[in-house]
Parts: sequence; structure tokens; C-alpha cells
Amino acid sequence: YLTGGHGELAVSGRGRDETERTKLLRKLTDYLGFELKTLSSAQGLASAIPDDAAMVLVLGPQAPFFDAEVQVLREYLADGGRVLIALE
Repeated sequence: YLTGGHGELAVSGRGRDETERTKLLRKLTDYLGFELKTLSSAQGLASAIPDDAAMVLVLGPQAPFFDAEVQVLREYLADGGRVLIALE
């Protein structure tokens, strides 16, 4: 899962540069056998990480996460989940 809603790198991309980055990320995840999905507050990030999540990627957020989102990510990590956070 790739977080969304905070100005991060998005699955759909934003502009030419972001689209190229997204294409590379999608190629890599496809090659490794993973499906790339978006996870934002609207899709449940503030309540729970989906059971089918192999990893949650937070790639270059430009705005803070909501407290509920941070708590969900902390619980996911405490339960053995994997999170990759890339900051610019």
C-alpha cells in the first residue's frame, strides 16, 4: 500500500516527473509480485491497515499525518507490519 492524501508520491502520479517515478515504482512492485494500492484516510488509513498489506510505503509526504493515521501505523508496526518511510 502507498499512503495518499499528504502530498506523497501517488499511484496515479502528479506531473511528468512524478509519473516517471510512479512508473518505476509500479514496475518494481510488479516484478516483485506485489500489487500497488493507495491507502488514505478515505480508504481506511485512519482506522486500520488492510489485512492483505505486505508493506505500507510513505513516500515524500508534504503534509502531516492525522493523529489517528499515526496511531494506526504505530499499531501496524507493533503487530509486526512493515513500513517504509522516505522523506525528502
